[in-house]
Amino acid sequence: MKMIDRRIITLILTTLLTFSAGCASAIPPIGSPTPFRDESVILVEINSDMSANLTGVIHRPFSPIDFSYYTRRAVPLAMGLRYEGFIELKRVGDSLEGTYRLYVTPNLLEGADKDLAMKLWNSLQRLGSPYLALQGLMKVLFGEGFLFIPRPTVRTDIAVNFTDPFTGESLIGRGLSVEAPVRSETPFFEEYRVHFVLQSPPPPISPDWVGDLFYEIEAKTTPFSEPYPVSKEEGVLKVILDPITTALPKGAPYTLCVKERLPEYEVSSGTPVPVKIHRDEAIWELSGLEKPEGLALELVKVESGGLVTVGALSIWTALVPPAISASILAYSLIRKKRGRGV
Repeated sequence: MKMIDRRIITLILTTLLTFSAGCASAIPPIGSPTPFRDESVILVEINSDMSANLTGVIHRPFSPIDFSYYTRRAVPLAMGLRYEGFIELKRVGDSLEGTYRLYVTPNLLEGADKDLAMKLWNSLQRLGSPYLALQGLMKVLFGEGFLFIPRPTVRTDIAVNFTDPFTGESLIGRGLSVEAPVRSETPFFEEYRVHFVLQSPPPPISPDWVGDLFYEIEAKTTPFSEPYPVSKEEGVLKVILDPITTALPKGAPYTLCVKERLPEYEVSSGTPVPVKIHRDEAIWELSGLEKPEGLALELVKVESGGLVTVGALSIWTALVPPAISASILAYSLIRKKRGRGV
């Protein structure tokens, strides 16, 4: 019986520990973001040559109050339209140069007037400053403080095919495209690409409706160097993140995750203090009201000889509670057997 009891106890311990190990391996490393589908997350990876890759999405809320605010300032934002933009910049000499394309079409899936975009264009022409208004629109959607946008060119022969979701009828909406060569004087990027979409239903709309100005962003920086945005002092490497954060869309909350791929360094802190810190990663959560200036990542030299990392500690920490439970269970079984005199 004692041999059977030992086998039972061994089986219990093995099962619990195996289950615990599986759970621990499924736990993401400390600091790894697991975003919701509609969460704004920007990932910055600092490479060994001190350049950085940037990818991510940002969701900027747009309410009827925002539409009203900009239309009162002659920015041609109208309900019932779909705004979609493509921006591609590459380094030419000391600046970034590229093209900004914006397509304004009726949001027919929401039942908007198929000629609404053209009516907007005609109204701008009657005001006498259509190109200035479109410049303002392009800056509001993306580029305020980052892009220089000269007078754009406009095409009004854009046709958009839709199918009415209720009747199945084929519909053709008329729209316009706005295009301008754009430039940014930032010396820190090799390339920068943005795709964004904003669409809204036609009025009347619910007062609590909130639209989503959705950005997809991809960029690569030049290698950072001293004295800015990198500085070294007494074994601490400080990387200023302003060249990256100031180039992101304004007015939107997002999570900024910065990972470093420098073999000689590990993350020690940041300014302001990140909400999460891992050995090679720091995470900030920024509101849409905060200015993104002043963010910095601090790295320290890795001390040789350490065998236990934070990631390993997280796994062992996950194993401890099941192991304790298994020990308690085994001890209870042994006492119960002894109490019975077996």
